[in-house]
Amino acid sequence: MNNKILFVDDDLNILSSYKRSFRLKYDVHTAPSPTEALQMIKENAQKPFAVIISDFKMPDMNGVQFLTKAYELSKNTVRMLITGYADVETAISAVNDGNVFRFLTKPCPPEILSKNIDACLEHYQLIVAEKELLRGTLQGSIKVLTDVLAITNPAAFGQSERIKRIVHLMLRNLNIDNKWQIEIGAMLCKLGCAAVPAETMEKIYSGKPLSPGEEAAYAEVPKIGAQLIKNIPRMEIVAELIEKQNFTEAQRSKIPIGARIIRIINDFDMLSKGGTDVYEAIRLLKEKPELYDIKLIEILEKVVSPKDNFVQRSLFIRDLREGMVVMEDIETTDRILLIKKGQVLSEASIYRLNNYGKSVGVKEPVSVLIEIK
Repeated sequence: MNNKILFVDDDLNILSSYKRSFRLKYDVHTAPSPTEALQMIKENAQKPFAVIISDFKMPDMNGVQFLTKAYELSKNTVRMLITGYADVETAISAVNDGNVFRFLTKPCPPEILSKNIDACLEHYQLIVAEKELLRGTLQGSIKVLTDVLAITNPAAFGQSERIKRIVHLMLRNLNIDNKWQIEIGAMLCKLGCAAVPAETMEKIYSGKPLSPGEEAAYAEVPKIGAQLIKNIPRMEIVAELIEKQNFTEAQRSKIPIGARIIRIINDFDMLSKGGTDVYEAIRLLKEKPELYDIKLIEILEKVVSPKDNFVQRSLFIRDLREGMVVMEDIETTDRILLIKKGQVLSEASIYRLNNYGKSVGVKEPVSVLIEIK
């Protein structure tokens, strides 16, 4: 259990007394100023403090101001304020601005402080447990949805995998919040294609003209995808990104950056899959600054410029792994097409190949691209 505690006080004698009183019970850390404490919070981001306990009156900034900044850096950490100024206004500010869980007044005996620290630790464990439960539920839901797409529409799944990979690379170069929502939006941006006939998707990816009915069905893909996920906990924003990915030039200024990123990469992928090389595809995107953000195109150009990131191998079905790119059509021994060239392998598609291999036989070995990490 995480029992890392950070005490913040400008009085070194008080900090020393905290260490003496609590070092055997908790993992105690101290900071003599809010500035130093904020730096410690940043440095411990991978293994955050469970509880932060701050004095109110300090030279650089008061305890409420410090805890407000601390909350921005580590939202799960539980905060406690200790003060000799027990006025109502300070208490209200502590709760509303600093998101303080406990508010204690001086002098505070060690046994009372310890009891409140235990309550803070218990609250921290509840927060973490709830988030882990939500994360597990979310990951399970996403996996089911992507597996369904991989089976019902392999071409659309392959495109979503390519989009996801480029989004991940682009986000490394962007300083924005909630990147996880954009990554999941990229993973699920083609989910609505599960409702579009595979024949229609093949025509789209091969550049063949669509009938009016097919065009109408494909235009509904973002809306269908958004409807499928909007009721999953914490996926409301992701649903919005998916629904708004096919925005018009007039709408761009009101579109979330996540949807704009997905749109750029989707259109880049369609151009490059249609036979346009990387540099020409980037040039064509740059010709439409009213639709695409130039800054985002420049980042896209940086991450998709040809590199030796993949190695080609011939593998047996039993050795295939999720994420590998198929470099030739995979067929049964009776020449029934199972997976087309260019598709990204998923856990579900590998399971399907293994089943066919055991029942009717699959032509082996298979040529695949493996990403070098």
